[in-house]
Amino acid sequence: HFGPRLGQFQRSGYGQADSIGSPSCSQMGILRGVWPRTSSSPPNGTFPTRDIPSAQNPPKELPRSHDSPAQGVSRGEPFLPTPDKAAPSYLNDDGLRELTRKLKETASSKYTESTQGSSKYTDLRYTKFTIGGIPGDKHAVFIPDNLKLTVHVLQEVCAALDKDMPSMLLSGVSTLCHPAKLSTPQLRKCRAFRPLMNDAKSSLGLQGVPLNDDGLCCCKAQDDLTNELQVNDPEVTNTKLIDVANRVFEKKMSSTLMSVAKAAYRANVWTFTGPKVSNFEVFLQQTMGHGEAEVFRMAVAHMQDKAWMETDASRNLMRHMFNCSQAMSHETVSRSTAITVQGDFWNPAKNVSHCEFKDHGFEYWSFESYNDEMSRGHPMTQFPWPHADLIFLFYREESCASRSQTAEADWDFMTKKRFDMDVLPFTPDMLAPVGYIFIGGNEKMKKRMMHTMRQSSPMIIVDNTPNVPKQISLLVNIIQKVFSRTPLASCRPFMADDVRLGPNPSVSELLEAMLPSSIMKHVEDQFDSSGMDESEKMTLSDIVGLLDFVKRRPPSFKDAVCVIDPLHSTPERIMSQAVHAMSRNLYASKEMNTTVVFRSLVMKAWRLHRKLVRKAQDLRTLATVLTIGIAVVMLLSTVLATCAAAIRLQREHVPASEDLYYNVSAPVKNQMVVISFNLSDELGMIKLALLALPMMAGLLIALQGHFQVAQKWANVHMAASETVSEIYWFLGNVGPYAGSSSMAQRRFVSRLQDTVKNLSQVGYDDDMIGDDSESGFPQDNDDLEQHVGQYLYGIQPMNCLWRRFQECAATMVQCSPCCGWTSLLMDAQESKDMAAPVSAESYMEVRVQPLRKYYSTLHQRLITTRNVLHFLTVLTLAVGSGLGASGLSMWIPTTLAIATFCSTLINWLAPSEMIAAVSQASTTLKDVDLRWKGMDIMENQREGTKTVLIQLTEKIAWAVASTYSGASMALSDLDDGDDDLLQPHSSRGSREQRLLISRSNSRANSGYCTPYSRTGSITPYAY
Repeated sequence: HFGPRLGQFQRSGYGQADSIGSPSCSQMGILRGVWPRTSSSPPNGTFPTRDIPSAQNPPKELPRSHDSPAQGVSRGEPFLPTPDKAAPSYLNDDGLRELTRKLKETASSKYTESTQGSSKYTDLRYTKFTIGGIPGDKHAVFIPDNLKLTVHVLQEVCAALDKDMPSMLLSGVSTLCHPAKLSTPQLRKCRAFRPLMNDAKSSLGLQGVPLNDDGLCCCKAQDDLTNELQVNDPEVTNTKLIDVANRVFEKKMSSTLMSVAKAAYRANVWTFTGPKVSNFEVFLQQTMGHGEAEVFRMAVAHMQDKAWMETDASRNLMRHMFNCSQAMSHETVSRSTAITVQGDFWNPAKNVSHCEFKDHGFEYWSFESYNDEMSRGHPMTQFPWPHADLIFLFYREESCASRSQTAEADWDFMTKKRFDMDVLPFTPDMLAPVGYIFIGGNEKMKKRMMHTMRQSSPMIIVDNTPNVPKQISLLVNIIQKVFSRTPLASCRPFMADDVRLGPNPSVSELLEAMLPSSIMKHVEDQFDSSGMDESEKMTLSDIVGLLDFVKRRPPSFKDAVCVIDPLHSTPERIMSQAVHAMSRNLYASKEMNTTVVFRSLVMKAWRLHRKLVRKAQDLRTLATVLTIGIAVVMLLSTVLATCAAAIRLQREHVPASEDLYYNVSAPVKNQMVVISFNLSDELGMIKLALLALPMMAGLLIALQGHFQVAQKWANVHMAASETVSEIYWFLGNVGPYAGSSSMAQRRFVSRLQDTVKNLSQVGYDDDMIGDDSESGFPQDNDDLEQHVGQYLYGIQPMNCLWRRFQECAATMVQCSPCCGWTSLLMDAQESKDMAAPVSAESYMEVRVQPLRKYYSTLHQRLITTRNVLHFLTVLTLAVGSGLGASGLSMWIPTTLAIATFCSTLINWLAPSEMIAAVSQASTTLKDVDLRWKGMDIMENQREGTKTVLIQLTEKIAWAVASTYSGASMALSDLDDGDDDLLQPHSSRGSREQRLLISRSNSRANSGYCTPYSRTGSITPYAY
């Protein structure tokens, strides 16, 4: 009831409170934290309140502290700022003040541990502000440091700011070195810098170093120029040359990181900055200043960090921002106007406390680390990153006398150390997957990079930056050669001379054959590590450990680690690499991918599929033999019956034909066997055949109806198809397997067992999962990939002659390393891990695209088969018409029998329902592929996109399999409305997909069906 009055009163400025029954100003808490206490008047003549009473936010009593008035203003008093009261005398004693501070610090850790919980949206405070001299509105969110920042709260914050949730947070890891002096003497001396240094020398009239650009392959000897740094080298002594090289390198680095920023914007990736700023943020700000990139930047720090509490200017800025904050809500964010924070702190003309900043501003600083004494007092180290768009500031609350009071910030509190990240109840991975970009450094960076690789976190390494990133990038580039199109030729320089591998060695075999000592020698030849700390230099143990990790998890290393080269790569290439690294989101599947149980379950499912598909092949072969056998027997019966009738007519019209004998002779060793017979003998043999053939046809039809071979094949075939769908649902963590990994694993095993139990109706045992007949499968990943290609996509394995030819070609490559062109004769297709968790992109690669290609090929094959058989049918009918016109109507039944036989083959080998289903499936998958390519990266990364993609594709595959087999088996746990991937761009794909499913369902629900679309046992001539 007091909401409108409060709003009216706030608009009235300094007027007095009226209206009997209105709450007092002290109850409403309007004055608390409205403006800084030292101010004599409210800013802008208004009262920016923090707590607005309402039904959801009842009025609270003003807390009492030493810097706020002891009593609230009563009704009738003017709302004037209350001056600060004198502090009690005992607080003027330095000893008591120091004792109070130490007691608070001692209790701070226990306070945080005992009260820490998950934050709620209502616990946050919000301030929208601008900084003078820095463009753009910024958002500060204040959170008590006894609460954790949760994903739900971030979702609410993003909704209030009208921003999408980040797909990943990108954090820079580097030194604080100024961008204008990033290169080092060792870096300027290395081979990769020679083109840049030659250009710099040419601009100064100096002679450059000759380059080895004759196009020789990597296995030839390198040039004789050394990378070891000498004292009198111009890379060390010539200051003009160093300045030119640094300026050019700075521009190339800015262009490179601008491409990374564009990639982050396309992939909906935010940058993350902690209390410490790296030169990644500095480079990024250069690109943002020119309006080239629009990546969203987030910073997290403690408001009472010692680094900014030591300085009065930064302390006052923090206090002013906090005092102007309000309880966060959608209305607060949408209606609030940005307060202006004076930018004198970042103005070298106004801030003269730091000598280097006074003279150079942000154009130069000499320190490279926060531990450097010169960093103290610089604005870079006295305030959170001011260019961030969203700043989360945790703060220590002041103790309240009662729970009904809202605590203020404890401005006497200060963290124990500067840039304290440990005091924050927050880690970036609590909100989103975290990726890292590494730019030149020498402080514990090797351990950080190795740990990031082992965690399979996305990481971007900027090559040709100082020290550790340069060495690691050389190592990563060597290891990634095993994933190239010609891995054997690329990895050959790092193998022993006596190593012999097959034509298609696996990744593990290539890594096993690579010598760590050869890799170490290559790294040392490419970069002089004399300027690095001994603890940061690469060792043989580091190389061996990384090789072992890549052997265990090659897909994770390939997808997560990216090396970009600012000197030799184009911006388009760098952006493509960065987008690829950022879009490979391994966060959802990391937990399952790290367990051996997950992979063993997938392998067990593939072994079950191998058993089922082989049994289905055997049953299909038997059903084909029975069907064609019945058709052949009936065709022979018709032909012999026609021959018998012709013989009888001949005997009636030519009586003398009875006395004619026909002789058939054949040489047997040294003798001649002669068989003589006349028409009577011939007619007797035909009569016996006409007696036996119908009996044989009846026997075959009885066997077909009794053993129900076609129905058994249909059920086993559908069980194999359902197993494939279960595998891909499990790999994608969608459908029935969405949720925790342990529950998904148990459900996966249970559903596979149910699939096998459903086969009991066709005479199979239920212990197919426990059968060890396929325990040796697969022997390696290539064996599994060959199985999937052969039985799912119709890719036949390589024949012996072609394999032998490739082995000979591989032997030539190994014997003559310089002939690398021969490696192009070998199959350079990249190996795929069929047991690894899939993302939307990898599912498109390993499932959708091969399935689409297979359906297209299958459709063409079915059309060709059907056209040939139709042509034969028409031809035999035309021959029959010609026989009738020629007076040989006796032989017309033979041509009709042949035409019927061709029709039987058409219905069995190329039924019209199958052609329609495959055509519609191919069209739908093509539409899906087009929609996928038309979607941006943000949409492709969504978990919902992967779910819809997998479910829709498996629906299509199941519908085709159901149409092909005619089996009545429902695909469970799928929603029929999962064709949103094709909307709203086109309704044609979803309509075709629904038509495909409806036709398959109507066919499947009609009971057990034979390949002729009729129930029960039928003859091959039934339609």
